[in-house]
Amino acid sequence: MTDIAYERALRQGAQRMAALLASELPETGAPPSPEFTRRMEPVVQQCARRRSRRRMWQRTAAALVTVFLSCGVILAASPVARAAVSRWFVQITELVTAYRITPADAGDTVQDYTPTAPLGYVLSGDFTGRENGIRVIRWTSSQGDLLFEAVPMTGDEPISVELRSSSTGGLSSTETGQRPTGGAGEPEDYETENVTVHGLSARLYRILPAEGASPQVQHGCGLWFYRGSDPVHFHQVSIPEGAAALVWVDERANCLFLLIGGQSRQELVSVAESMYESERS
Repeated sequence: MTDIAYERALRQGAQRMAALLASELPETGAPPSPEFTRRMEPVVQQCARRRSRRRMWQRTAAALVTVFLSCGVILAASPVARAAVSRWFVQITELVTAYRITPADAGDTVQDYTPTAPLGYVLSGDFTGRENGIRVIRWTSSQGDLLFEAVPMTGDEPISVELRSSSTGGLSSTETGQRPTGGAGEPEDYETENVTVHGLSARLYRILPAEGASPQVQHGCGLWFYRGSDPVHFHQVSIPEGAAALVWVDERANCLFLLIGGQSRQELVSVAESMYESERS
């Protein structure tokens, strides 16, 4: 068969197939026959699946791009956000600021870590616990007292450190067993400022006075420390009205550090850096 004859046969076959398909189609305005609908159903379903998969991948790609761009901006601008990709992060609501920490399986603790006394202060008490390894030291001066604590971030269970008003601190719902967390927003009981201690991300919390509060209501705030899902805290620190709490985390030392006093931001940061060994940063 010549090439011309072969092409003619193909055209004729295509014309016959087109005529056969046209004969199967319903008339204009008429609904398709049940047989035609049945034969076309697999084709329709296949096209629908392809469109659905295409939309899903488009949405997923757009979401991933948004996440990557957002994370790039946040990680570049926020030291607290940088901590979120590490073993700890901070969660803030209208009732509580909570540190969520994943402990190290092993590592140095603060059992042997004794901070340097700040200039002008004298040691007034060392209340370090022997069982939990928490270092608790108090200094005194004419400028007021300073309380320093170092809490090990080690163990088999996650650690939660919650800063909240004393009126809600440590209380759990009898129905859910959960502590109140509140909705989105900033806590009203204290002011927050981002600072650094030897280059480490830190937060300064200044406890505000309770205006018009009943004298029967407990004022001030506190830090409550929990392990895992245990509803009972293993450690607690009270922070009176007007005082400030400087909190920072050092993963190399596997510790959360806390400095409480009535001094200014600059004074507290200076004291923290003077007594805290920078080589641990």
